Amino acid sequence: MAEIVLTQAHSGQTVQAKPGDMVIIRLAENPTTGYRWEIAAGPVLSGDEFAVAGGAPGAGGERVLRFSVAGPGRTQVSAVLRRQWESGATPQARFDVMIEAH
Repeated sequence: MAEIVLTQAHSGQTVQAKPGDMVIIRLAENPTTGYRWEIAAGPVLSGDEFAVAGGAPGAGGERVLRFSVAGPGRTQVSAVLRRQWESGATPQARFDVMIEAH
């Protein structure tokens, strides 16, 4: 089992994986602004946490999303950076990646 770490730089790409691999997506986020990353499409997450980058109050950090590759096939993972209460607004950012498991 390998860990595959993805960042915003991987958005729009296709990533190769094997069943049982752990995919870790690390995306910059500052929840004090109200903007949070939400999974719009993809597998069931096995982890969703926020890691603070600095010690200052209101400092940004990273949203860390984790899931295990269940089996062979293709899975689209999509996330949007938006404020939950602005459901009709255009997201501030998007993250999309295709996971191909063999």
